[in-house]
Amino acid sequence: MLESGTTKSQGKPSGGLPSANRDIPITGTGQVMAVSGEHGGLVIYDKDQNTRIWSANVTISSPNSSITAKLLDTGNLLVLENNGSSSETLLWQGFGYPTNTMLPFMKLGLNRRSGKFRFLTSWKSEDDPGIGSCSYRIDPGGFPQMFLQGSNSVVALELGPVRDGPDESIYFARMVIDESGTIEGSMWHDQARRRDKFWSAPVELCDFYGKCGPNSNCDPTNAHELSARAYPGSNPSCKMNGT
Repeated sequence: MLESGTTKSQGKPSGGLPSANRDIPITGTGQVMAVSGEHGGLVIYDKDQNTRIWSANVTISSPNSSITAKLLDTGNLLVLENNGSSSETLLWQGFGYPTNTMLPFMKLGLNRRSGKFRFLTSWKSEDDPGIGSCSYRIDPGGFPQMFLQGSNSVVALELGPVRDGPDESIYFARMVIDESGTIEGSMWHDQARRRDKFWSAPVELCDFYGKCGPNSNCDPTNAHELSARAYPGSNPSCKMNGT
């Protein structure tokens, strides 16, 4: 199976990040990825090198322009156009099509100008990178907040910024959503040569959106009473033990 994507390595392999053909895998070997201004910018050809299997489907401004692909240290794959001027125009980037992993400099959310909505989606299973049933996305309506949506639950999350370490070590942060609906943030500590988890969700009963029913306030700190204290006229629907 061929996956169009990149592998970000920070002293330790972190696995591929398929971005182009998650639900339409290519079987066999011998396929070729190339840069072509005539056929959509970035192209995957079959083993005969004539049949197009996939392309980034971008349009260049002039047939005289040159098209290049550049892999950045961040792991982002760019397709650039140069029409003879000193500057280059970005036509396509792998970070514009996030999968189950968020790396530094990736952006999630809604581009109101283009209408493109970027969010993370889980794999179907541990060994199937197809689009799964869990997602991590921003709610563009009202006060912006992140939602972790699984097959049977929704979690409203607030995540603060990731800060640099106190010393001169290099830290590489990433977030991954798995097929069970859990999202985990971790940092690669270059000096210690290890990856440490710094955050994950959901963890507590109150992480789940609407767990205690409408018009209720979920309080996980009170273990002896109802975890959800309802407003007048409402009845909470959960307890600390989850019943």
